[in-house]
Amino acid sequence: MKITFTVLLLTVVLIFFNCKKATVEKPEPQPIPSVSALYWEKLTFGGPPNFNGANYFSTIDTSIKAPIYEEEAKLKADKIDIVYFFELNYAKPGFMGTQTASKLWYWDYVYKPWLSVGIPTKYYLTKLSKSHFDSAKSDVSKFTEYFSDSSKVKAAPHRIYPYGTCIGGREICLDYNDCSASDISLYKERVYGFTSNGKKGMIYIRKEQPIAWPIPQGPNVTYVDIIKER
Repeated sequence: MKITFTVLLLTVVLIFFNCKKATVEKPEPQPIPSVSALYWEKLTFGGPPNFNGANYFSTIDTSIKAPIYEEEAKLKADKIDIVYFFELNYAKPGFMGTQTASKLWYWDYVYKPWLSVGIPTKYYLTKLSKSHFDSAKSDVSKFTEYFSDSSKVKAAPHRIYPYGTCIGGREICLDYNDCSASDISLYKERVYGFTSNGKKGMIYIRKEQPIAWPIPQGPNVTYVDIIKER
């Protein structure tokens, strides 16, 4: 009887310590980390005064910190999603999707067949402001909110290229609501949208541009900020 009681007591003690140990070792719930947008400030697209071509950027390959030229871009063609061009005869800068740039068109600003492996990009005309742009830096939910509002964000129309494949170029469209048959020029302090690899982003054309931009009186460059969902 005494042995049975001792065994029972030991069993109760072991159960108690095992329960206590399990309670102590239970991991604490980890806080959900806040996620901010990817952000590139004052990127310089373009080149020297005789620049009449394109350079390239990737929002997917974060080892690319600044726009690159063709020689380097060819080595990372499958990661390129943003193509910048400057049409020297008309002094018109713009951005184009890789799949559009890889084909021949009536307006052949950029023809780079090697970009056929690039990341498809869609561009949007927006009514968003710099304050919208800044809000999305710290609150990534803003991307979904803005892009879901068709009164503020819509695929960029164009006269030559498929809708959503180009912003910038020769023609000027001053009225947001009257652009169905025209392409979109770039303007200082405007926000343009884009999507690539399933993520939403925005391009802000900075207020600070070279004198007489976009008409070159020096390097044909355009300064922009870019933000994008991670």
